[in-house]
Amino acid sequence: MKTTLRHFFLAFVACTLCACLGSNLSAIATGVGETSESVWTLTQGNLDGKPLPITNTAITLQVDNNTFYGNSGINTYNAPVTAKGSRISVDNIFTTLMAGDIENLKLETDYLSALQRVEKYERNENTLILTGKGVSLTYQLSPVQK
Repeated sequence: MKTTLRHFFLAFVACTLCACLGSNLSAIATGVGETSESVWTLTQGNLDGKPLPITNTAITLQVDNNTFYGNSGINTYNAPVTAKGSRISVDNIFTTLMAGDIENLKLETDYLSALQRVEKYERNENTLILTGKGVSLTYQLSPVQK
């Protein structure tokens, strides 16, 4: 019984600490006059020194609690995210499995690879920049369609 109570107590303390450290993703998700439905559209990206060839494909990012989700060019994706201050870690990215043309599939693969390597974010009003080793993704806040 003591062991069970001890495990319960340790689990409770761990959950409480995680909640207190919390996620700072709300700074990405919403600002003045924004909602949790705000959409970030990728405007520029670099992966290992090479620019992502963003053309007519809308790549988006949205934030809900501790999850990034959006459109990765052809498919939709979601990924659990851990945040502490401006440091973030993107965990396993899950996507739908739609087919598309080779160029857009390559762009999507490169985008998701870059997103997986993100370590830090910086937000300046309507611009969001995610960076990591060899990675830079720049988004603009898109108006919410009602």
